[in-house]
Amino acid sequence: MRKISFIWVMILIWLSPFSLQAQDQPVKVWSGLLQVEGGIFFPRNSIREDIPIRQTVSHAYPGAQGHVTATNMGLHAALKWEGYNQQRKVGFATGIRYSTFITDITGSVAYNINYFYLRYGVEGADARFARVTNISEESHFLGLPLEIRYAPLEKNRVHYYIKGGIEPIYRLMHRNNIHFHNQEMNAHKETVVEAINNPVDAFNAKIYGAFGLSLHLENGGQIAGEVLFASSFLRNEVFSLTQSEGFSGIRLSYSIPFKK
Repeated sequence: MRKISFIWVMILIWLSPFSLQAQDQPVKVWSGLLQVEGGIFFPRNSIREDIPIRQTVSHAYPGAQGHVTATNMGLHAALKWEGYNQQRKVGFATGIRYSTFITDITGSVAYNINYFYLRYGVEGADARFARVTNISEESHFLGLPLEIRYAPLEKNRVHYYIKGGIEPIYRLMHRNNIHFHNQEMNAHKETVVEAINNPVDAFNAKIYGAFGLSLHLENGGQIAGEVLFASSFLRNEVFSLTQSEGFSGIRLSYSIPFKK
């Protein structure tokens, strides 16, 4: 509910200035900007409970305190067009964005023993475990960002803004990989990977907010940086190894005036 409420607040911010137009009939001044954007995501993910990981299955280390951790990161690049009303300080942007997310799961069964156990099958009454040094997941998406930006403050050619957006995404590729402590397990790699291949959605959406600042150059271009907040995926079936709990991030962009 908070995700949807945030988007509605941004829409009202965008629409509210135009409600005054009927009273004073100001002249609207629109400009077009072509934007090149890049950035990094910091996902907040936790390992899914249905991944059959055990850290201390071996009787050789009965008192061992094992641990398993997941490291997550993401990158993106985008090409967008923004229509910006200089008088109302409101812009609307859309375009195309490519993003990739990478997860790496590592662990140990005890001090200085850098592998963990993954159950990949049951044979009779016995469970089969593999010694694993790391499991990785790679996901690639293509998205259509729809964004509203409001820049109420400016000083010395620096404009401060807030932004809200929703981005429908399509999964281009998804791949899990695994590295074993014992190389002879490579013969069973496909079987082990199949045990961790949880289903993921082909279509999803990101919902995000951001605050940032843009430097307006003398040639009409803009250099901007922003920090993402209140950001998450609309549906949870994003990754097969981890459960998404949202993400933050940093974006940098350069804008070229499309029409002066």
